[in-house]
Amino acid sequence: MMSAQSSTIIETLKEVTRLNNEGVRFLAICHPSEAHKRFKAALAMVNTHLGASEDFVLDAAPGVGAPQLATLAVPGMEDDTFYIHNQALAFNLEMFGSPEDFQMASSFLVFNLALSCHLGAMKTSSEPTARTACRLYEMCANLALSEEASTAELDCLASSLAVASMNNVAQLTYRLAGNAPKAVEILNSLNPSPELTQTSYMSPEQLDEIILNICTIMATPVVAASAA
Repeated sequence: MMSAQSSTIIETLKEVTRLNNEGVRFLAICHPSEAHKRFKAALAMVNTHLGASEDFVLDAAPGVGAPQLATLAVPGMEDDTFYIHNQALAFNLEMFGSPEDFQMASSFLVFNLALSCHLGAMKTSSEPTARTACRLYEMCANLALSEEASTAELDCLASSLAVASMNNVAQLTYRLAGNAPKAVEILNSLNPSPELTQTSYMSPEQLDEIILNICTIMATPVVAASAA
């Protein structure tokens, strides 16, 4: 029989999933403020219940491996010269099969929250919002890399999320401050490898675009803008 604690966690996961996927749908129609509200609420729920999930395993979860995610390209996040990894992350309850998966949800939500700020900054030319996006991307990268992955697949997913986050920090650094050397430094620190494309989150073409961003910066005169 399922314990009261497990029942509470499952209900929390259902609500986190609903809020996150609603937020992704709002990003899909270019409503970053509505998306932002939902990602923040979902993240607060995850953080509240994270400690209670340490010994939690969802019996109905699929086989061992990285969570299968659905990604959606967020419109309105195009840059003429710099590739932005604008893939919002949608997921379902079945992805939560272990405490590690539950913890990884924090990284997904922070990345989506950063995307909502990034899109909002690009729509409004808001420097404070762009700086918030940078901080959130950096937080996402730190979260993803600090987690102890239970499988090689999950570790690869965490690494690809960190690379995507810091790529977007580089874009904002390049555009926001016109700081090409700093953007190149950020990109050079990523050291992306082909293994990152072994998850559903990042395609080989997207990884190539991230690598090519360094060449783009070196070959293109800096055009500073508030966020895009």
